[in-house]
Amino acid sequence: MQNQVVIELVFSGATALAGLILVFLGSVLAAFESYEEVAKSAVRSKYRWRARLSLGGFLAALLAAGFAFGGGFCPIMIWIGVGFLVVAVGLTLFAAIQAVIEI
Repeated sequence: MQNQVVIELVFSGATALAGLILVFLGSVLAAFESYEEVAKSAVRSKYRWRARLSLGGFLAALLAAGFAFGGGFCPIMIWIGVGFLVVAVGLTLFAAIQAVIEI
């Protein structure tokens, strides 16, 4: 496969995944904010865990897109971007599974 094709696939996949994670992160924050101040302290650790996991996936997806973009200048950066994309997908799957288990 040509490098340009891999760059385009990783960049578009990573940016799409970052957008989806951002929507999930927004729903986590909105759900936390729906609690009254007294109840927030009881659920804070559960929501903090979800938010941090989502933030990690979001940052990994952005790094994947950045490294894929940089792959046009240095080919090794493409594969670093692929690695970050795999991490982002893994964190996203883990966050989704945890959300389903906690229901």
